[in-house]
Amino acid sequence: MNKQLISPFQAWKFHRGLAIDILRSLTDEQLKLTVGKNMGTLGQQFRHIAKIELEYLDAIKSKKIDTKPGRLDKSVAESKEGLLKIFDNTEKEFTKILNSIEDPENYMIDWTHWSMDQMNLIDHMQALADHNNLHNGEIIVYARTHDIPFPQSWEPWGL
Repeated sequence: MNKQLISPFQAWKFHRGLAIDILRSLTDEQLKLTVGKNMGTLGQQFRHIAKIELEYLDAIKSKKIDTKPGRLDKSVAESKEGLLKIFDNTEKEFTKILNSIEDPENYMIDWTHWSMDQMNLIDHMQALADHNNLHNGEIIVYARTHDIPFPQSWEPWGL
């Protein structure tokens, strides 16, 4: 992998790894938990993370952000194993494609769909890591509201 991509790629893997660790500890029943109006279920949080990761991956391939509302069946939010399978496949695909790009600083992605002109691949991957981390904050609210214990990977964060 190009050395410029290593740091944002590792940041993405770290932040999504926290989410995946807590997902592994959940039951399918816990995926149905919610914390209030307009927050959806915990499973929907994970489904959203997966959907955005797929959109970022597609953007690398096509060099353009393009959201797809029906991208993942809504039922995937109710299946821990289904979500974990998507996350596993997505990581493999990201690793493969990022290893094939030699000049990430000049690999530009059209971000006009999300109100920006362009973003290079390095910043694109950092934005994805940031997005995952935002959802980790939301996952904390679900876990604390429903007394869901945090996995050991969360201990350095005081949780």
